[in-house]
Amino acid sequence: MVDQWVQEKYFPGRTDLLLRKKALYAFAAQHGKVRVLLGIAADEAKKRIKQPEPDAKGKEAVWMQCNIVKSYPLVDMDYDRRMCQTYIVSVGAARPAAF
Repeated sequence: MVDQWVQEKYFPGRTDLLLRKKALYAFAAQHGKVRVLLGIAADEAKKRIKQPEPDAKGKEAVWMQCNIVKSYPLVDMDYDRRMCQTYIVSVGAARPAAF
């Protein structure tokens, strides 16, 4: 989980930040929201990018609103699956298997 990684990386030894996403709140207060890059291709965006999941009260989780910025760079660059695969091969990496 992102909150655990942030706690271990930025606040090692701070046991007061272990519960209830407190490390994310502390990070956001010092550095701004955590930007999470999500690798969804442009042609998959409509079916893959979902609206935030509501909590029990029907709202997006407060901790996510306060601490996370979701970013979709492949969608922003209008890279579809084929373009992504072409780029991967162009830099000498193996083309991922279809799933």
